[in-house]
Amino acid sequence: MKILAVFTGGTIACSVSEEYMRPDGDNKYLLLDNYKRTHKNGDLFDIKQPYCILSEQVKAEHIRILTELIIKSCGDYDGIVVMHGTDTLQYVASAVAYSLGNSVKIPIIFVSSNYPLEDPKANGYANFEAAVEFVRSREEGVFISYRNPGEDTTLIHLATRALAQAEQNDRIDSVANMYFAAYRNGELKKNPGFCKGGYSKGLGILELSENSGILVVHSHPGDSFSYCLDNVKAVILCPYHSGTLNTDSEYLKSFCDKARGKNIPVFVADTFGGKEYESAKLYPEYGIISLPRAAFPAVYIKIWIAVSRGTGILPFMQDSVAGEFSE
Repeated sequence: MKILAVFTGGTIACSVSEEYMRPDGDNKYLLLDNYKRTHKNGDLFDIKQPYCILSEQVKAEHIRILTELIIKSCGDYDGIVVMHGTDTLQYVASAVAYSLGNSVKIPIIFVSSNYPLEDPKANGYANFEAAVEFVRSREEGVFISYRNPGEDTTLIHLATRALAQAEQNDRIDSVANMYFAAYRNGELKKNPGFCKGGYSKGLGILELSENSGILVVHSHPGDSFSYCLDNVKAVILCPYHSGTLNTDSEYLKSFCDKARGKNIPVFVADTFGGKEYESAKLYPEYGIISLPRAAFPAVYIKIWIAVSRGTGILPFMQDSVAGEFSE
């Protein structure tokens, strides 16, 4: 197989000094040399490194550079493996998925590491091995390869279904625990219950605004909702784990009224299908728009795209672009 290995930095590229971990552009050879030494299968790797940063430093320009590189490279390879930092992995992988939509005809798979490769606890080697094996499957789309700590199976997630990591947690999971495939002991098995969802034409190279214009509000008791709405284009309310908000709060109602007066859409993400709690019945009255079930990183990136394109946010958010809706 001919594979493009794209290195962008992140923990998988980090070397450890006495004080800090920092990306080292030469670590790409450590990863590839280890794979070639243990897998003598004749795979050919081309290497590109458009930038080398810690992933928390990702900006709109990095996303533009990466989506342009991948779009221009798709026709030349059997697959593309992107090495990326874990902090913004799901966000950037979702952006690439939206840029390609149903135009992608090869597997593109993101790989990260929870520790620098020199650390014996690192899962980077396992994630890369599973990614290369997944390229052989010839699946079309954008995915993430990740082995959770303490487990012996590496899961393949559809990029737009990968959940953000929980607080102080190295795990990556999919919406409703519905991963795409699993790799264990050299064997790749697709998840028979997975439904890939709807796709539309890709959005092309993403020219995102430098500032997303999105205000994200996480739920916690006693919130005064005294958030400034200057220069805000959209609001995402992140509910409690059961998909609920404190709609008994006059502060929330006042905040939503203020947003409506400024024509700023207010979305609630991470809601579930099926029966809702009684507190959700006031969403329409408050002007809160419930989105179809999707992962937060995919929702955030999609709204950022809509803001940047200057198109109607609401209709764009309700149409599937890259399989982001799980129901």
